[in-house]
Amino acid sequence: MTSKAFRWVMGGLGIFFIFCSLTITLVEHQRFKNQPVVFPAGSLIAGVPVGGLDIPSAQARFAEVFALPLVLTIDGSTIHVDPEVLGFSFDPEALDTAATSQVEPGSFYSFLLDHSHTAPPVTVSPNSSMDANSIRAYLQSEIEPRYAQPGSQTLPIPNTTNFSLGEPGYSLQIDQAVTAIQTALLTTDKSPVALPFAESPPTPPDLEMLAVFLRHNID
Repeated sequence: MTSKAFRWVMGGLGIFFIFCSLTITLVEHQRFKNQPVVFPAGSLIAGVPVGGLDIPSAQARFAEVFALPLVLTIDGSTIHVDPEVLGFSFDPEALDTAATSQVEPGSFYSFLLDHSHTAPPVTVSPNSSMDANSIRAYLQSEIEPRYAQPGSQTLPIPNTTNFSLGEPGYSLQIDQAVTAIQTALLTTDKSPVALPFAESPPTPPDLEMLAVFLRHNID
């Protein structure tokens, strides 16, 4: 009788310990599944280092980087421009989703044994969008009127058939400037962009002036 009771007690204890083991395993597995994603050392999202950061911290870091104003330089002058004014935008959540999908999680067994898991770094290219028309419109409305210098007009010399040539001016090279700005918007160091200017020819005389000049010489 005593032996039978002992077996019941041992069996009950065995079931109890098995139940406790299963409970602990389930709890630890839930902790394993819920642990935050931390990007491995050396990880780059859109060129921004995010190694050792979790998702919210990574989002904050590259959002801060891409929110920095772009610096334009023109003959010693500097202009700070909000990237949004230039039609630049990006989706931080999409970047994080793409990066998170590349993170290799450690095994549950290593988690239970508290063994560190060294995952390879992840790299995600920028998913930003840019509107070249917005950049062009900004240059034409804000930069050209202030910094471009048209050439002076070629004028007829009174009582002669000769012309006095005007002085050349300086014009903004729009296409080159758009390309340079697009490249700078995708970099993380935000190096200043020197806007390219080139010499432009003198302004030709207008048709009315030429008509008066011709009538005067014919008469």
